[in-house]
Amino acid sequence: MVMTRIRMPTLVLGAVLASLLAGCGGQGAQVPGTAANEIRLPDDVRVFRLDRQLHYQGEITTDGVAAVRALTAGRPIDELHISSQGGEINAGMDLGDWVHQLGWSVVVEEYCLSSCANYVFTAGWQKILAGGAVVAWHGSARQHDLPAQLVRVVDDQIKALPLSAVARSQERERRQRAVADYLKHAIARQDAFFQRVGVSEYVTRVGHERHGVDGLYSLSVADMRRFGIDNVVLTQGGSEEDAIAIQQKLNVRIVRLQLDESVVYQPLR
Repeated sequence: MVMTRIRMPTLVLGAVLASLLAGCGGQGAQVPGTAANEIRLPDDVRVFRLDRQLHYQGEITTDGVAAVRALTAGRPIDELHISSQGGEINAGMDLGDWVHQLGWSVVVEEYCLSSCANYVFTAGWQKILAGGAVVAWHGSARQHDLPAQLVRVVDDQIKALPLSAVARSQERERRQRAVADYLKHAIARQDAFFQRVGVSEYVTRVGHERHGVDGLYSLSVADMRRFGIDNVVLTQGGSEEDAIAIQQKLNVRIVRLQLDESVVYQPLR
């Protein structure tokens, strides 16, 4: 499943494989010195304040979350305005925990996809969709096909290493164990996260496992509510053309899922 910068296995493995290749744990986030109200990071990540609003643009990363904390420490805000294609699972939960802990509202200005939808949008006290904005899910740490996807990603990377057959086999086993351990802890943390915010985790994978959607899917406000996603506000001014334009901009297809009103959706665990 390949879509512009929205590849679940790649995002999940980013932090894990980086530390594996280095042979040690990752380093803490480094926030560069910047102006008091704005921090710009690699990969077009931008975090800035406007009065009591915080704006986050770009992929959700560990450094991006550190920038959020730096710009809000001792300086209260009311709203997080976000446009993000998602990011690594734990970075998403770090940001979602911060949002939930401080009781911020989340305003989606254009799009909030994958782990942004999973962990940031669901954590907001009030969830505000600006005209034409799109929130779409893409899977999570519990999606049934994720372990197999991660195995394939690791295998593809191992093939490219200049190692003997024996060394390649050993490296594959090492990485597979690390990925399995990563997923085990991510699932436990994710379960606790959704319990805290009062949302059913199954919203992150119902489209794939019940409706056969291959990729991103969005839900109506009424259907979001069925999974515990409350206080969703739609502002005026958007149109279907705006949503289509966002999909074209990101080079993705987002399916608008219509749930069966007679079905109580429970996770298939």
